[in-house]
Amino acid sequence: MPPPPITREAGFGANGEIGGEWRCSLYAAERLRAIASELLVAIQGSRLALEGKIETVETVAMEVNLLRADLQKVSDKLKVAEGSIAELQSEVGTLRT
Repeated sequence: MPPPPITREAGFGANGEIGGEWRCSLYAAERLRAIASELLVAIQGSRLALEGKIETVETVAMEVNLLRADLQKVSDKLKVAEGSIAELQSEVGTLRT
């Protein structure tokens, strides 16, 4: 059974002259409601997906900051080791003479 048509009801004139209003049939109104509902579900799904990606980015950023701190510690230890090596080389040079 085909859907009922969208009809125009005259506001002032019998033939739909100025002042007439467009009125949707009940079927058309229900169809519009269903489409709006589908769009809302799609928008909510997109929002949830975006929130998940934001959480992932925030987690990665925290991990990068932790790695950066670890690298700084390693760098500091390397500088201390380089200083110790320089001192040892100096002592070895002194012992050789």
